[in-house]
Amino acid sequence: MGAANAGRFPEQSVGFAGVTYPRLPILWDVLFGAQRGLYICNPVLLLAFPGLYFFWRRSPQRAELMLIAYAIISFILFNGSYGNSIIYWGGGTATGPRHILSAVPFMVLAMAFLPKRLDPIFALLAFASVLVMLMATAIEPHLPYEYDNPLPDFLWPAYLRGDLAYNKGAYFGGGSLAGDSVAFNLGKLVGLPGAVQLWPLAALWLAGGWKLLRELELWDNLATHRTVAIAGAVGIVALVAPPTVGAIFMRPNLNQPHGLMGRYYEGLRDSQVPPHIQRVDQQVDFDSIIALGSLPYPSYATWTGRIIAPVTGTYHFAIMVDDAGWLNIDGRPVIADPGDVTKEFDQGDIYLTAGTHTVEVGERNIWGGSSIRFLWRPPGGEQEVVPARYLIPEGANHRRDQLGPIPKAQG
Repeated sequence: MGAANAGRFPEQSVGFAGVTYPRLPILWDVLFGAQRGLYICNPVLLLAFPGLYFFWRRSPQRAELMLIAYAIISFILFNGSYGNSIIYWGGGTATGPRHILSAVPFMVLAMAFLPKRLDPIFALLAFASVLVMLMATAIEPHLPYEYDNPLPDFLWPAYLRGDLAYNKGAYFGGGSLAGDSVAFNLGKLVGLPGAVQLWPLAALWLAGGWKLLRELELWDNLATHRTVAIAGAVGIVALVAPPTVGAIFMRPNLNQPHGLMGRYYEGLRDSQVPPHIQRVDQQVDFDSIIALGSLPYPSYATWTGRIIAPVTGTYHFAIMVDDAGWLNIDGRPVIADPGDVTKEFDQGDIYLTAGTHTVEVGERNIWGGSSIRFLWRPPGGEQEVVPARYLIPEGANHRRDQLGPIPKAQG
């Protein structure tokens, strides 16, 4: 390995290109870690080990059994011998530990010997595996590093709101294929809303599954055949239903009286693409990328509406942010947009008359995690996060007599 790569990837300079010996913490991350664990992303593969046992019990082909068991165990131990960084043992941003992929066909062979009485367990774990893989494929299979638990914090929220096809990286060149993404599904390609974009895929699965059941004729009993067909159809519908359910029952309330209208975008600059998320945020006070909608970097967000100045005077505003932020009031920059740089704190003063003023707060996430706190110090008051009662979201109406108490003077 060259000196340049040794500086970028120091753990590859030990052992054989970074491979040393199995370590329990690495084995845990590879198999059960929330960030990339094999059995978190593909829980059905847990049945490979019971499969090996039943292979030994039911088959005289011991040489083949030993080969399959050796392949599974050796690949697991090999992956547990990488360095501590997720770049090594996780194989980068892949969904699951990428370097263990070669063992998966052997795990599937082992599961072929599972007895029929384990079919319900197999079906449940297979459903969970397909759901995780479907979410990752439909949204972004390259799980960002900044999520310690990407399934509930990144994939599930996006899946539930029908926010699909994030991928911007074209491996073979070219521009966007559908909207703002190089990835697409059939529904997105024909312009369906995110809530129903996966239903064409479900229709293909249903048709293919029905034909497969008829051709294979695995069950002579008509009742059993019908039960399996119905269970399979229900499973397929359940896989693609969450975006539709989310669109119907979990739509954000945009008619709230207090807060600011938040719009969350991918990229670093304004574009013609609609926001991935639009919601009313009571305060601009977020301590993590998860609270900020779980969009992968690069991304930016804006909050617009009106801010209520309870008294006339000079107001001090500040932004604590990762990576950069800005503030405009009545169209004037109070805190200027610094551009594509990291500027974690900025502040500014402005003279405001008592009443309402238009406001825009912005945040830009260039790399990694993100956060933002929007603070003020009104005349005679103390510095604090701007309270929701002094914020009116864009498009809302509000009366002066609905305001809360005016901040008290210090001292």
